[in-house]
Amino acid sequence: MDTFPKTENLKIFTLEEAQKTLPYVKKIIDDLQILAKRFQFLSKKIKEEVRTSRENKKIQELKSQIEDLEGNFTALLEELDKVGCVSKGALSGLVDWLAIRPNGEKVWLCWMLGEKEIGFWHSIKDGFSSRKSLAEF
Repeated sequence: MDTFPKTENLKIFTLEEAQKTLPYVKKIIDDLQILAKRFQFLSKKIKEEVRTSRENKKIQELKSQIEDLEGNFTALLEELDKVGCVSKGALSGLVDWLAIRPNGEKVWLCWMLGEKEIGFWHSIKDGFSSRKSLAEF
């Protein structure tokens, strides 16, 4: 099974186009991280409640909060889809934009939360660990 995102229907970005989306993408990733941390907290609380209490109402309340988070999480991922980039992990804050190198090769422009701008790229089949500087683009 192919574990790489399908690229057929994705927008192809120039570096400049991808950079222009970055402020909005960063805001979405910031929000995704907040939701992911809240999800982890609520999951831990549910485990504690199940282990220490028989109060089903509290557990149901926590599950309802998680369902709300899931809806918000999905909506934010849909916003990234509208931009045309791909989230490679909400907790890690990795995002890729499909691009074409001057030699015609399809690649991912790669950014991670905390970086000021998109400064790296990697091949379609390689991941974060194979990132190269845009100087080699």
